[in-house]
Amino acid sequence: MRKGQNRRKYPRVDVEVTVTLNDGTEAVNYKTETRDVGAGGVCVKLESFVQAPTSVNIVLKLPDGQPPLETVGRVAWCVQERKLVRRKRAAYETGISFPDLSVEQRERLIRFAHSFLY
Repeated sequence: MRKGQNRRKYPRVDVEVTVTLNDGTEAVNYKTETRDVGAGGVCVKLESFVQAPTSVNIVLKLPDGQPPLETVGRVAWCVQERKLVRRKRAAYETGISFPDLSVEQRERLIRFAHSFLY
């Protein structure tokens, strides 16, 4: 269990979901996969450091048959991954919170997470 996981308001599930994020400039523009996802945020693996509290536009392609979920997220933390075995580039685990989800978006993410828990 990662540090802070038991303080979360919403459960996260360890599932890979395709995600695209950018900060509206060329500084941050990634297509990657999540490490975990929930109604409060996601953890993604990035190839470069992103300073908290950078705001990012985020698109999650959830495998639930609905259109991609689009929202604005905020980088909460970014740390270099310790396991760099067989990697040519550094990797950064990056936590992104969802402070501005609509009620419908939050409920969708709660249903998505619960589909893996129960």
